[in-house]
Amino acid sequence: MASTTDATYSPRVYREQGGENLIVASSGDLYVQSGGDLIIESGGTLQLDSGSSCTVATDIEIASGASVSVASGGAVKMPVTTRATSQVGTAIPNYCVCGIEASSTAPVYALAAPVAGCMVILSVSAIGATTTVGGSAVISTCSTGVALSATGGQRLTLNGLDQTVILHGKTATRYYATKPTTVAFSNMTT
Repeated sequence: MASTTDATYSPRVYREQGGENLIVASSGDLYVQSGGDLIIESGGTLQLDSGSSCTVATDIEIASGASVSVASGGAVKMPVTTRATSQVGTAIPNYCVCGIEASSTAPVYALAAPVAGCMVILSVSAIGATTTVGGSAVISTCSTGVALSATGGQRLTLNGLDQTVILHGKTATRYYATKPTTVAFSNMTT
């Protein structure tokens, strides 16, 4: 029986003819199924060229001794979000840059529990419309046993436009804060 070829057959994933490259063409996908791994061995490289991106739904683990290098002009971007006074019940993520709205009523914004190595940058980016002079915003841990300071403070207050605090996740229960001296810690009252 003679072999026939289909001239219309053009797969989106294929091995380059006569080459050593596996090609994933436009609209093609490469899936690693549950339980599978994509391993880049010692000396191997995962390269993202200019204009490309990589979206990760969970974690990327970088083994001891390995590193991530960002070339000149490259960037690692943090998610940017905002919280208005109407969103006080929505927890601020534990890895983001977040602009928050202050007001004369000092709204209390909940902050997700820390993840070691992750950072949250919080800044008062707006003052409520009913406030004419200035306002405050309170950041509070939303998990029992989580502290924002070495002394166990569970809240911090930002006063005025552009006041900023940087919180570094030290452990799963402790943030380390870089803040102006005018930002004070306090404990939750029951």
